[in-house]
Amino acid sequence: MKKIGLCLAAIVLLAVPAAAFPGGEVTFDTDFTRYRERKIVTLTLRNGTGEAITMENPWVMEDRRDGQTESVYMWPDDQLVVAPGEERVWRWEQNGGGCYGQCDNVQYGDPVGPGRYLGIARTSTGDLAAPFEIGEFFTIGFTSRPQAKFIVYVNTPAEVAQMRAQAAASQDDKQIVSGIVRRGKSYNPDWNFTMGPGSIVLGDVFIEVCDGSPYYVQRHRSEWLGERWCPWSSYVEKVGR
Repeated sequence: MKKIGLCLAAIVLLAVPAAAFPGGEVTFDTDFTRYRERKIVTLTLRNGTGEAITMENPWVMEDRRDGQTESVYMWPDDQLVVAPGEERVWRWEQNGGGCYGQCDNVQYGDPVGPGRYLGIARTSTGDLAAPFEIGEFFTIGFTSRPQAKFIVYVNTPAEVAQMRAQAAASQDDKQIVSGIVRRGKSYNPDWNFTMGPGSIVLGDVFIEVCDGSPYYVQRHRSEWLGERWCPWSSYVEKVGR
């Protein structure tokens, strides 16, 4: 598919400053920041200002690793003006099996795998960007604490394949799950911390200093933030949460 050259550094802002328009902002965002594979990504442009704005074609989806365009949306001419208080929604069905909204105006993109992506909306206010990730959730179990469950999110193809293989492995072949401790609980509601998606590795042996139950890390979270956690009794229990 044709690659559209864009300077990503110029489009990192998600909204025009409120001071630029009376009454609010122009915003562009997704309904989630992390999507499971083959789920529909919803991108919404909202005109919260007191003036009409004009959209420009095309809107695109880019792979943030290489700037490659994954899909393109061409808006109908009668929808290009967005009045104050109005919004425009693009439901990107990245499973490859559906229509991305206005079928007659869409250039289809191939299904995408795990990775980091950028939705870009072009408007008279400038290019607005909405970053998001596509990956997979996994449930981590602990042989020493059978009642404890921990959710991790993985967003690179190699990591997802490795984690899926571990979920299907016999208990004797299970490996330790390790990652850097980060703040957050949006997809891991039982805990006030997560493993950073890009930091997760599997192994048979880790040093003792990074071992600890999730309860211990929870109690001493401030000491663990930014550090590698490698609970020796951990294993990939299943795909999903």
